[in-house]
Amino acid sequence: LGNAYKELGKLSEAVDSYNHALEHNEDYPDSLNNLGTVLHELGKFDEAIINFEKLLLIDPNHIDANYNAAIVQKDMGRLDDALISYQKIIELDSNNAEVHNNLGNIYKDLNQLDDALKSFNRAIEIKPKFAEAYNNLGNLYIDFIKVDDAIDCYKRAIDIDPSFIEAHNNIGNVFKDIGKTDEAINSYKKAIELKYDFAEAHNNLGAAYKDLNNFNEALNSFEN
Repeated sequence: LGNAYKELGKLSEAVDSYNHALEHNEDYPDSLNNLGTVLHELGKFDEAIINFEKLLLIDPNHIDANYNAAIVQKDMGRLDDALISYQKIIELDSNNAEVHNNLGNIYKDLNQLDDALKSFNRAIEIKPKFAEAYNNLGNLYIDFIKVDDAIDCYKRAIDIDPSFIEAHNNIGNVFKDIGKTDEAINSYKKAIELKYDFAEAHNNLGAAYKDLNNFNEALNSFEN
């Protein structure tokens, strides 16, 4: 019943249903995991992590619980704990591309850039058409000041997923920074075409027009 409420977006009712199930069996893994997931969606991070941690005391090798715990831990700013959770999953399943990608983001946030590079490359090795990993790798190359490599990664992400708005915006930022303003404008326009209410792309487009002294277009973009 809790899952049905969750699918309908009735999250409070789902919480009540999972709690009712746990009253009958307080160690039921599915209920603990599902309750934690819904509490996370409700922004109740402290309560969510309690359920995942309780489940992991029962079964430390529960991959979904480790994965969900890592997501909540990152949202709580507990990056070292999230790192441990993702590393645990990799011990159990070394070929999980999504986990390697997420682990790369944690390493990047911790400024462990060489480890982040290894993680993103491993994700791509496992899943060659992983647009998000290419985009993240591009962001990392910006930190390494490897502009050409970053552009190549963003282009690869867009080739894999032409609707990847963040990649269009990111490559636009690189083009703008290296003075290729026309290419930047085209990239921002593509991002806006894909998602008109993408405020960041509108703002970036306005800045690019301003660089060209096209103040009318810049004002239009900023007002959007």
